[in-house]
Amino acid sequence: MHLKRHSSWLTLTLKEHCSSMTVSAIYRQLIVWASIQLRLVHPCAVQEWIMH
Repeated sequence: MHLKRHSSWLTLTLKEHCSSMTVSAIYRQLIVWASIQLRLVHPCAVQEWIMH
């Protein structure tokens, strides 16, 4: 995993969108990004977590 690259990309994305996006929209984007990362690593665990 390229965690360093992901976190720097995430920081840049947040900085770019902070002025134009609402806080809730940023949180939504973070949740989507995190769920994608989790799905790549633990698809079964994520599926179980969504079901509960």
